[in-house]
Amino acid sequence: MGNVAYITDMTSVPPESLPLLDGISLLVVNALRHTPHPTHQTLEEAIEFRRSLPGGFPTYFTHMADQMGLHARQEALLPDGFHFAYDGLVLEV
Repeated sequence: MGNVAYITDMTSVPPESLPLLDGISLLVVNALRHTPHPTHQTLEEAIEFRRSLPGGFPTYFTHMADQMGLHARQEALLPDGFHFAYDGLVLEV
C-alpha cells in the first residue's frame, strides 16, 4: 500500500502521533462538511491539518456529507494538491 495515511472519524491527531505521518506519500482524511461537528473535521480544518504536515503529497478528502455540494463544483474550489475522493476512485501509490 505504500506510505499512505488513512485517517477518518477524527477531529484532531494527538501531537505524539504526528511522527507516525513522517514520510507519507498520500493522505486520505475526513472532511465532513463546512460547519463544525463533534467527531469529524470540517473541510477547512482538514485543509489546515494537511498544511501542518511537511511534504508535497496529495490529499484526498473522504466521509463528506451531502451538504458539501456537487463534487465537480466543490473540487474546483480546492487548493492545488487537494481532492475529493469518490466511490470507485483508484489511486496509484
